[in-house]
Amino acid sequence: MINVTNHALRRYIERIKECEKNCVEQNLNLNKEQYQKDLNKMFEQSRLIYTGRFNDKYTETNFRLVDNIILITDLRDTKIITLYRVEYGIDRETDLMIIENLLKKLDKTEKEYINIMDEISSEKDKLLAEREGLTSEIETLKETLDTMNESLKVLSEYINTFSYKEKQAKSEMEIIAKKIVYSSIYRKEMLECMN
Repeated sequence: MINVTNHALRRYIERIKECEKNCVEQNLNLNKEQYQKDLNKMFEQSRLIYTGRFNDKYTETNFRLVDNIILITDLRDTKIITLYRVEYGIDRETDLMIIENLLKKLDKTEKEYINIMDEISSEKDKLLAEREGLTSEIETLKETLDTMNESLKVLSEYINTFSYKEKQAKSEMEIIAKKIVYSSIYRKEMLECMN
């Protein structure tokens, strides 16, 4: 059984039972249980037609239609907040015809919406899978790049060892060449060292 707010009960008495405002409280006190049953029965027969903002107090509510009456409930359908008649200013019979016509249009557009959502969902799933593949490929390429950078670093360090060996060999070569080029100086130094 759905809860019915006192506000909804008062609106039921005023708008559906068409009781004057000055007799609402008395009528409510006498028939509260019956009206709660009536509203619960209406709720059971109602159809959810829209979920959206009703006022500043309730951010989102359900709008349910039964006959030519809108029941406004909380999102979980645990309580009836208020209700009102759907009236287009002609007569009840015409109002019902208009509602019936609008419900047919609503059903048609709802089916179209579901079809579009199915198509979008399918396409979106494909795109998400493609994005996931690209992300995975990027990660693999990053790992490959990291490995290549590490190899480059090791190679550079190894190349630097050649420079050291080259400098060492060149230095030894210079020493020997200087011994030839500066032979008289070399001989003089050798003699001095011996003395």
